[in-house]
Amino acid sequence: MIRTLRTLSSFFIFTLMISSGSLADDGVSVGSEIKAIEARLKRFQPPLPIKKIEETEVDGYYSVYLPDGSILYVDRNAEHFFFGELFLVQGSTFFNATQRAKSDERRQLLEGLDDSEMLVFSPAAENIKATITVFTDIDCGYCRKLHQEVPALNDMGVAVRYLAYPRAGIGSLSYDKAVSAWCAEDPNDALTRAKAGEEIKPAICANPVATHFALGDQFGVTGTPAVIFEDGRLQPGYLPADQMVQRLGIN
Repeated sequence: MIRTLRTLSSFFIFTLMISSGSLADDGVSVGSEIKAIEARLKRFQPPLPIKKIEETEVDGYYSVYLPDGSILYVDRNAEHFFFGELFLVQGSTFFNATQRAKSDERRQLLEGLDDSEMLVFSPAAENIKATITVFTDIDCGYCRKLHQEVPALNDMGVAVRYLAYPRAGIGSLSYDKAVSAWCAEDPNDALTRAKAGEEIKPAICANPVATHFALGDQFGVTGTPAVIFEDGRLQPGYLPADQMVQRLGIN
């Protein structure tokens, strides 16, 4: 009970009056409400960047998805919105509807990724039980520690796909290392050696590193390693192989 209260006490709601006007009308369709909400929110200066707007499970409230992966909740009148996490009650328990929605978004983003632009460490296709997609930084200590677990993960049927996320940003030394790894003759070997602290041969080519870095924001990445499960769940930080497999729910 105490833990539950702590969880709820950390639930942050911010409400802002946008307008005293009302958009509500018994005959107004969902599509019309969404268009009206979008128009009103775009009156902000600077304009609020809106990716999409959808209905929520709560009658009269809509989810406003932003490009950085965050979600705002706005009422159908566009008079109030809150930024935080929405919990819904089911029977004698509750679940985090915001995290579920974010997982759905990440799952859709995963579907648009191309294996050929990632560095993939995988068991034989017939032995794959699960796949994780990892945003990684060559100079991140826990990323290096996770990479040491990759052989064990492969042995347990987990394929590991890497996306580059140099935390220091585009043009940094970490960025240059990632580019060199992706552009190497043997990218997987270069990444492994770089994560072991070796200097790898500088290389430049057409590469996806900057694109991966931008994707990190859409996935809601705030640090590395950031592990994305196939169902869209985000596991921030390092986990040993046995715990990772447990989280994945595979034997």
